[in-house]
Amino acid sequence: MEKLIRDILNQYPMTIKSFEIEKELNTQSWHNDKHFKILVNHNAYSARLIGQKRSMNDFFGELTDEIIEEQIIFTEYLIKNSIPFMEIVKSRKNERFLSVLIDNKIYRFILFKWINGVHFTKFNDLIVEEMGSKSATFHLIASKFESDLFPKKSHLIAYDGFVNILLDKLNDGKVSLENKSFLKEYLELTKMHICNARTEQFEFIIQSDLNPLNILWNEDLTLKGIIDFESITYGDRIEGLAWLIKWYARTNDLNAMEVSKSLADKFLTKYNNVFQIDNQQLGRLASLVWLSGCINWKFLNTTSKLLNLNDARLKNHLDFYLMRGKCLKSLIT
Repeated sequence: MEKLIRDILNQYPMTIKSFEIEKELNTQSWHNDKHFKILVNHNAYSARLIGQKRSMNDFFGELTDEIIEEQIIFTEYLIKNSIPFMEIVKSRKNERFLSVLIDNKIYRFILFKWINGVHFTKFNDLIVEEMGSKSATFHLIASKFESDLFPKKSHLIAYDGFVNILLDKLNDGKVSLENKSFLKEYLELTKMHICNARTEQFEFIIQSDLNPLNILWNEDLTLKGIIDFESITYGDRIEGLAWLIKWYARTNDLNAMEVSKSLADKFLTKYNNVFQIDNQQLGRLASLVWLSGCINWKFLNTTSKLLNLNDARLKNHLDFYLMRGKCLKSLIT
């Protein structure tokens, strides 16, 4: 991989005197992309290799060359509008990315300038208020960018997809009647929240994945930079807000159940200075926050493994998520 990346870098406007792959990033992610922090002449960069088939369950379609180009253009738009997004490095031919062949598979190589900063995974009033304000500003600026390339799809498509995958697994004769009963009841609750979260009028704006691992801060608790890229697409604004509340109401760490209604209220107060949330939207928001924490990739993978083993621990697993959903929904209601 080191020789491959070094060869690719020869197509960029830099004279390579020293080169090092400092570390590989996101090795446990749901996708099959490759992401490295590299040093070129002691300057740090983010080197990303994005495959054409990123996952076995791609509910939102293929990440085509045209969409990647549009995503990068959107990041340039954000930077021009004072949103501190990571900055693309173009090739000698002024290309925003390069296509490369690895093990007979096509990847798109994208090079960004590295941003140094601090990650926070548990939050206090100051951080949450700053993030609430910055999220609203991001949504406002993003709402003025229009694209004919990004699909306008609700995340409810993915939630429906997860439910259908698990319902299909219930037809396996190896699953006990008891486990079938536990999971059916959980999926009925999930479908109820999906129904509550539907709307006749989605408010699609371009969004990025603003989860805490994609946000870098200065020591003085001001926002340093946003480093997500591959998730940029249209999304319903309230659906995006639900994920933000789930992430930034945490008082411990990202894997803990503890959340704070006080932090959620402070986030929403700052967000409401730009976007007013009405009662109908609050009703959707409560179910969307539940869904964001209770029917996701991690839940799907763990539940599938327990079903395949017909494991008696399935009930405890579902009980954990039911308690988590109760805590998350209480942030809004």
